[in-house]
Amino acid sequence: IAGARHSLGDVICFNLGYALPLSQPDHCNDTRTPHIMEWLRKIYERPATKATWAKGRTEMATRVKLLERKPNA
Repeated sequence: IAGARHSLGDVICFNLGYALPLSQPDHCNDTRTPHIMEWLRKIYERPATKATWAKGRTEMATRVKLLERKPNA
């Protein structure tokens, strides 16, 4: 978001935007917004991000799994 390196801006924006493909699938998806989807996946794939979301105790915390890459992707 703020440059070539991971930053606090990425953390904040990820937590605000990770659910866009779930809540707005017609507007945020691999076809219409491939760069946004790739950015979301890159942030989700960071070990600290995965570890943080794995601590969730509610069904809401499992929503982020929609960003997991498909085997052929």
